[in-house]
Amino acid sequence: MTSVILAGTEDSDNELAAETPGQYQHITTLSEMSQPDLALLKKLVNVTPTDSKKSAADMLDALILGVHIIVQHCRHLKYVKQIVVFTDFDHPIDWQDFDEVSKMLKTNDIALVVIRADAGSPVKSENKSVKEENEQQWKQLVETTEQGAIYSLEEAYETASAFRTKEVRPTPAFRGFLQLGDPKQYPDTSLAISVFMYARTYEYRLPSAKKWSALSDTAEDLPASELTHQVTMERRYKLKPSNYTGRKGTDADGDDNEADQGEPAASGAGQQESTDNDTSKQDEPGAEVAETDLERAYMYGKTVLKLSEEEERYLQLETEPGMTILGFFKADQLPRDYLMANVYVITAGAHNKESASTAIAALSHALYEKQAVALARYVSRANSAPKLGVLMPYHAPDIHVLHFAQVPFAEDIRQFTYSSLDRIVMASGKVITEDHPLLPTPDMLDSMETFVQNMSLMDLPQKNGEHGEYLVPEDTYNPAPWRLNEAIKMRALNEAAPVPDTHPTLAQELRMVPELEEKNKDHIEKMKELFKIKKVDVKAAKKRGYGAGRERDGAQPQEGAGMPSVEDIISSQVDGQTKKVKVEDQASYDAAMQSMLKKDVRDISSVNPVADFKAMIANTNEDLVTEAVDKMGKMVITLVTTSFGDQYYSKAMDCLKTMRSTAAEALQEDEAGAFNQHLYQLRSECDINNPNSRRLDFWKQMKDQHMTLITKDESKDADVANVTKEDADNFLSGTGTTTAPAISSEKEDTDYMDTDNLLDMLE
Repeated sequence: MTSVILAGTEDSDNELAAETPGQYQHITTLSEMSQPDLALLKKLVNVTPTDSKKSAADMLDALILGVHIIVQHCRHLKYVKQIVVFTDFDHPIDWQDFDEVSKMLKTNDIALVVIRADAGSPVKSENKSVKEENEQQWKQLVETTEQGAIYSLEEAYETASAFRTKEVRPTPAFRGFLQLGDPKQYPDTSLAISVFMYARTYEYRLPSAKKWSALSDTAEDLPASELTHQVTMERRYKLKPSNYTGRKGTDADGDDNEADQGEPAASGAGQQESTDNDTSKQDEPGAEVAETDLERAYMYGKTVLKLSEEEERYLQLETEPGMTILGFFKADQLPRDYLMANVYVITAGAHNKESASTAIAALSHALYEKQAVALARYVSRANSAPKLGVLMPYHAPDIHVLHFAQVPFAEDIRQFTYSSLDRIVMASGKVITEDHPLLPTPDMLDSMETFVQNMSLMDLPQKNGEHGEYLVPEDTYNPAPWRLNEAIKMRALNEAAPVPDTHPTLAQELRMVPELEEKNKDHIEKMKELFKIKKVDVKAAKKRGYGAGRERDGAQPQEGAGMPSVEDIISSQVDGQTKKVKVEDQASYDAAMQSMLKKDVRDISSVNPVADFKAMIANTNEDLVTEAVDKMGKMVITLVTTSFGDQYYSKAMDCLKTMRSTAAEALQEDEAGAFNQHLYQLRSECDINNPNSRRLDFWKQMKDQHMTLITKDESKDADVANVTKEDADNFLSGTGTTTAPAISSEKEDTDYMDTDNLLDMLE
């Protein structure tokens, strides 16, 4: 709490001047003792200094007035009391009451801090003696008080702007008893220890802005000085139509309303009875109903179930505040990730404090000696949900207390299993711990261990030039509240002030330490070579779409990016023998896996058509090359014609590349002609001669990637013997033959449409 006194004003407005006329002149009490707020800050900014010699005041009188205000306000209560004097030492002061003032400061335990505001100002010869005397007297007066000091204005500003930990007066989060044993069943052997529980670590949360709005109060045309900008909640209840059966309905005026999921529904869904005499009006749909006329009901599916207060009280779990020890177990059996929420300190309570302190210390020492923790049930207040936690010992010089940390119930734990990093379990049950592509080598382990040791924060250069621990929790501050407070201070007096940048000290803590970066630079390059780390390039984010092929993550890797390299080998146990398959891309990987798993793929789906196509080609039991090319061509046409914008274009292009490569390289099958047939059909579907065609974008992609006919130079297929390179170029430009030449064997399947696979993706 602060009171501001101005010395040297033209008027005299203070309590002592009114009581003793002629004294304490030209001193004004700007604000009474109260919490400092924005109004006080604006008053200080609007104070106009004066150089008139007629308004000169005695600074010692102002100091006496300050002592008087503190004594009147604090009385005998325990306060940390301090007077801060801003002065330039230039004006004469009557020091006859020096001893009395010194005695008053000592008696009331008031610290005196003097801040010199004369730094750099020239000193006139006639004021030199006055300045020296004032400086000497202020220095002696400060030395008579505890924690008194004299600072320059620059030193005071730096001290006020320095980072500091905010001291919060500890308030018990729980006052009650710690039960050891059941007092009802074993009243003679159970133990109840009076305890207080304080927060040891607590998450700092920024103040919410949900209750402040620039639009609040503006509708009432209030002056700016009366605007509070406070947001309040107003809840109204209206009757639904009598035929209302769902969660969503329409009021009589036609406005759509939806009941809150967490709020009870009005009983009767429009059949609410009213105690008012005019029931006909209040029973109309859309009429407002008083909250006192409602009965609590909850939605159970589409049915409204009404619960009376007696039924709710019966179903509610009745609990009593307290903490009960359920059992003990070894500390190493407590998973570290089970600790949740905040940590609290449990100390002796007010009831029989000495015995409670001895009991807490004995329990803490016993847990420490046995390397154990206690499992406890905790209820903070009556009828609140119980919590489960562990009591852990904490020992320091002359301190023996308990720490309480909340742990989850069995129903709250979700088990997730991950592959082992140090062993591989084969399908046959054989366990491999070394010499496997998916296991780290000894060189990798040594390299990572060296890297971890080099990243230690325990011996880094400090601001004072020495070496020590970096980012000590006690000296590391959160930049978010600092920036918020700075923004509030700047906007308090200037609404157009910009949001301040992060403090350089805080910004430095968010960046990599230069010493560590330089120290590990060469080692990181060696690790990249050892671990074969490569950069993965990704495509730009695509538009959101619906149905098959939707890019859910916003970006897809380029062809071959992030996939296993050619050197990667997949091992699998098939019929007791190890097969090794070289993998060049994800589609080959899927096809190889399907082949090793003996999955007989006989159809091409829209989910992963390339993998299905390669699986059909790799079928060793039956020749499915012709059928695979035919179905793949029709799948491409389906993807292009059903694509929402360019949603499926990339998948269709991948299918074309795979199918063209297979058809051109096939030696025993004549599939090049079939591929060209599908390209002609695709060009017809794209309608490239129509400037308004919706599929011209896909045909442009085909031109850019030169996806054209298979020529006679690329394949020995008799059906492409007359296709030249010029024909392939004219095909893309649309100037060549518009109809596909006949091939020796053509299979029609007009009923083919992979609608099932497409519907699977419509989610």
